[in-house]
Amino acid sequence: MASASLVFKEADSTYSSTLLKHAKQLFTFADKHRGIYSENIPEVATYYNSTGYGDELLWAAAWLYHATGDNSYLQYATGQNGEDYAQFGSPTWFSWDNKLAGTQAKGLSSSYGSGLQNYRKTAEAVMCGLLPDSPTATESRTDSNVLLHLLLVSLSLFHFPYLINILLIVSRLSRCLSL
Repeated sequence: MASASLVFKEADSTYSSTLLKHAKQLFTFADKHRGIYSENIPEVATYYNSTGYGDELLWAAAWLYHATGDNSYLQYATGQNGEDYAQFGSPTWFSWDNKLAGTQAKGLSSSYGSGLQNYRKTAEAVMCGLLPDSPTATESRTDSNVLLHLLLVSLSLFHFPYLINILLIVSRLSRCLSL
């Protein structure tokens, strides 16, 4: 909702404000009532199982910071929650179930200062892995050199923020050319 509020900011400021208000409320609720939804509603696990919630909280905090400029969201992502959930250095792809690489790439879209240095390093490693000639290129490719992870991500693009994040990642790929 926070990302959608940015889309509607100029065209419909009232709707944008409503989206942002509800994004903040939902974030507060999710942070207060942490847990994996598929453990509480086991019937959905067969179809839409979740493996965690920390990535969702960091993803939401990153978008809320981007939409509001409120430093409390930045502190949320870079403080203890970042240490607890970000898995710096290990995310290798972005998907509906794991938004850590996306959150870390999102952290590059503004000049946050040194607070997101770990996010930046991980995001650059993920993005460099997408280039076939990069020294750190992922081996998860088809015979035609198509990235399997990007194919899986594109098949799961049923949420607008995912598309925005993929565009952010693609826009950052040029950093890898200077290795």
